[in-house]
Amino acid sequence: AALHSITPLVYAAFKQGIGGAAVPPAVMDRLAHEYYQQAASNGHRFAELRKIVGACGRAGIPVLVLKGTAIAERGYGNIALCPMRDLDFLVRRTDLDAADGVLHELGYTHDESYRWAAWYRDHHHHLPPYVRADGRGIVELHHHLVPPPVSAGIPIEDLWRRAKPAGDGALVLCPEDLLLHLCLHASLGHQFNLGLRPICDISETIRYYGDDIDWTQMSLRAREWGIGKYVYLALRLSKDLLGAAVPDDLVGPLRPEGFDPRVIAWAAEQVFADEGWTPSSPLAQLYGPMRLRERIALLLQSACPSPKAMARLYPAPHDSKRIYLYYPVRWWDLMRKYGRPARPLLRRGNALTVLAAREDQKFALRKWLTPDPLPERSPGA
Repeated sequence: AALHSITPLVYAAFKQGIGGAAVPPAVMDRLAHEYYQQAASNGHRFAELRKIVGACGRAGIPVLVLKGTAIAERGYGNIALCPMRDLDFLVRRTDLDAADGVLHELGYTHDESYRWAAWYRDHHHHLPPYVRADGRGIVELHHHLVPPPVSAGIPIEDLWRRAKPAGDGALVLCPEDLLLHLCLHASLGHQFNLGLRPICDISETIRYYGDDIDWTQMSLRAREWGIGKYVYLALRLSKDLLGAAVPDDLVGPLRPEGFDPRVIAWAAEQVFADEGWTPSSPLAQLYGPMRLRERIALLLQSACPSPKAMARLYPAPHDSKRIYLYYPVRWWDLMRKYGRPARPLLRRGNALTVLAAREDQKFALRKWLTPDPLPERSPGA
């Protein structure tokens, strides 16, 4: 339950007697502790949510709440049941700088430990995460739902036009757009590696809105936005794993042409995977059934990416000579990241074959989830 971030849900189910299992008191005590701890934590987050929304409102900035922030109270009906790592807000791109200023006035600063701020501006759908000086509270300020290139196909202003009041001055996506975003978050955003939590979010959203969901419109938007495969796979898993009320006749058309049914099994296995010590796919692939030439190519691709790829990783323009100074930094980063995982790989003997097969499967899923390239526009179009 902890691995899948569903401990509060499990506690609530046992408390209601769902399943009829006799749960040992010690287990119930542990679950209760986690439940009430989550309730307190989310209570603090929602107090902060109201503070941020209020400050943005006074500054004339419309705010739309996303993901767990949008469904904890409404979808689950109990904020304790929806573990939240952060608060997610959407503002219009034209309001981004003003909203950034509001958050700084409230004591938030950027966490640039993963990427520097300029990278987020150019390549991502939200600014760097915000943290408070006391280390509590993480906020993500979005200007779109997803990063490029998929964002290019989603008319974000239409989502604002369809948004509904959520209370305290905030807005929430309409049911169809909310469901589409949750599907994208689970599939495109995290490639089903967050366990059951995102699948539960989708299932609970379907249960809460019920007949208010216009499945025809949702399916139409998914196709128009070019995200049909992501929505199909996420909804299929929600139905197969949790029995979500997904209408096959309306979602079935989202199934990609020539769809490989193994993708469903790959995604389900990823949902339940224990990623405790598993190394990265490129590292494990080296131990799979690859030719020597393919191994060398994979090593070179990881150690010596193109200048454009390096510019997305390090603070130097791709057309500047300075970018080449970061290649030794890249090699050092690879040693730090993969040196430790490589040691257990070398010790595991025959288990390497199984591990490599699993990593090949993960790589195949990741490849399937990779966005299709945007069609080239003809001159003058």
